Amino acid sequence: LQPSALQSAPVRSLGAWPARSAELPEPRRRACLAALCVCAALLLGAPRRVEAKARAVVALDEGFVQITSASWVQTSGGLPGLVQGLRGEPFFLLPGKDGGALRNYALKAECTHLGCIAPWDQSTKRFVCPCHGSQYDEEGRVLRGPAPTALALAHVSLIAGDKVQLSAWTETDFRDDSAPWWK
Repeated sequence: LQPSALQSAPVRSLGAWPARSAELPEPRRRACLAALCVCAALLLGAPRRVEAKARAVVALDEGFVQITSASWVQTSGGLPGLVQGLRGEPFFLLPGKDGGALRNYALKAECTHLGCIAPWDQSTKRFVCPCHGSQYDEEGRVLRGPAPTALALAHVSLIAGDKVQLSAWTETDFRDDSAPWWK
């Protein structure tokens, strides 16, 4: 192109272009497209969120070393301890009641309000979220909001070599006899 050819071309603003009837769909065409979309949705179904059940994993410590019951009892000092659990997410292992090594469940460490880690506060004997002040009892029930629900649960079991394994909790929540919201 020659520079003179560029200068001679008419310049119009976007608002100055005339609307052409061929560019706009006809009402019948719009109705057909809408009907086609409805039929496709009915035939194919609405998209569903598919989330696989979390695979059972051996709990890992801060150094990504597999945790055994004996090692956890020695390092925990009888307090809830943070571990890497299901889907690589943080969970608290809990000391057993009445002298047991571990409870048969763990609590997800994320506050149900906005997902901050809610560490154990030994002075109040509660999990306390540092972000907005939510508090949970030793079983993960909400004592003070703004958290809307209790902490999520996971099963704890011992497998070969005394390793601590976490697996998905899909049964009724023993704390309030409700279906687990965290599925």
